Amino acid sequence: MLDKECSNEIIDPLLQPEIQFSVLDTRKYIIYINPIFLVKYIYLLVKYLNLKEKITRQLFHIYYLNIVKIINPKAIITYIDNNSIYLWLSQKYADCEFIAIQNGLRQKFENHEYKKICKHQHFYCFGEYDIEKHQSLGCMIKHSYPVGSYRVGLFQKKNSSINKEYDICIISSDGRRNPSTIQEKGIHDIAINNRKIDQLIYKYINENNLTLVIALSTNTINEKKYYKEIFGEEVMLIERSNEYSTYNTVSMSNISVSFMSTMILETIALGNKAISIHFEDTDLYFDYPKEIKYLYHDYNSFENYMNKLLEMSNQEYLQYIRTSKESAMNNNTDNPPHIMIKKHLNNIINNTK
Repeated sequence: MLDKECSNEIIDPLLQPEIQFSVLDTRKYIIYINPIFLVKYIYLLVKYLNLKEKITRQLFHIYYLNIVKIINPKAIITYIDNNSIYLWLSQKYADCEFIAIQNGLRQKFENHEYKKICKHQHFYCFGEYDIEKHQSLGCMIKHSYPVGSYRVGLFQKKNSSINKEYDICIISSDGRRNPSTIQEKGIHDIAINNRKIDQLIYKYINENNLTLVIALSTNTINEKKYYKEIFGEEVMLIERSNEYSTYNTVSMSNISVSFMSTMILETIALGNKAISIHFEDTDLYFDYPKEIKYLYHDYNSFENYMNKLLEMSNQEYLQYIRTSKESAMNNNTDNPPHIMIKKHLNNIINNTK
């Protein structure tokens, strides 16, 4: 299992008690001094080291390849589908099956390195949209499974019905960092757009006397202070206490908004209303159809659009979003992702694939 991050979400739902497994923690570098290990590592260095590429990264990748060869697993599974070590191993190690579960959006603005190394053997993704999107970005996929969000499936397993308590939910991201402190252009632009949305929602809820909740992303003092300065000391802030707290918050809200959060798609997969708000007509950050992505032109048009969404019944909204939902986030409550992946994993382990 790679990596330790998110491994707790894989162990219980996917692994039978009798299955032996190891968690490869790539953020905690352990040095093995076993002579046999070192000899094999040197052999792999001679075989795979490419002096034309970044040496440090290769040293790490080859090191983990050596560990994998010693473990000799039947399958390697990750819930971090853009992990560079996982993607590199899947191309260099041919003696097991590689399963990646999509964890988030993959869009144009992202790191170009990821696009160059992205090759999936078994890819459990959100929907048909992501198969096409990944391929358009240069990612090669051998076997794709458009099953929807893994976390949505687990959340729905434990939560069948949640009452609405708020009109609008802002899905926070990146702790609402100040754009002036961010140098990387893509992240800087995202931070600016996030703050534009907050100001827009402030005006909308006050002019229409609506209730607001904010699903925090980092729980930091600065994030809380930022929102209280805009919406007042009494604003409802819900901390991110676990992997599923935001799912609960959006389920309590009539409409959830954000700039480019994966939670927009997952909110829709849960059967709730959500919209990604954009101020420029670009496909860099969130390339989705108009039923999911709203392009802002003027306040009156925005207010009318939001009011219509609020007035829609759940049935009307599901009909309105149906085609886009199936393509972008193809969850099926009768056959959730964890059930399909567990079956696939058991078939590999039992040699019945």
